[in-house]
Amino acid sequence: MDDLLNSEAAKRAIRELTIAFIATVITLLFAVGLYFLVPRLKIGMGGANPELMHKRKFTALPDGGQIEYVAPPRTDRKKQLIAAYKQDLEILSRRFQRGKFEMVFLPGFRASAVSKKISRHVDDYEYSVTATNNSVILNIKSEKKEANQALHEYLKYLKKRWKHHR
Repeated sequence: MDDLLNSEAAKRAIRELTIAFIATVITLLFAVGLYFLVPRLKIGMGGANPELMHKRKFTALPDGGQIEYVAPPRTDRKKQLIAAYKQDLEILSRRFQRGKFEMVFLPGFRASAVSKKISRHVDDYEYSVTATNNSVILNIKSEKKEANQALHEYLKYLKKRWKHHR
């Protein structure tokens, strides 16, 4: 028995098991570290970047609706932020004009019934973007009742799924 434990094959097997065990422990520690670190990084990045701190408001109106980006109250870059929000909402309005209502970064949104329903009314909407001192508003209007109902459902869906930041 002593010869078997002292053999070269046994020593190599023990060395390989030791290396595998150490690699497993290192991988486990790395995974646990990431599990706890990633949420903290997300919070830290959001706190450091005021552009990510704007509020989004989704408002249904009798003749359409609005998507509004509101700048954070305390920032010394408000003019730049308003300009960036305006550009974002202008891009969003052009996407909507082309019938692209999917928000692929929202979970489960790509094939939603809500985006398909509003897409059927793409030609019924008029879009405009206006900026104030503290916010930018994408106005969506229609004279057709069915188009506005689809828009209201869409805005409600966005409000529910689109994370609001502080």
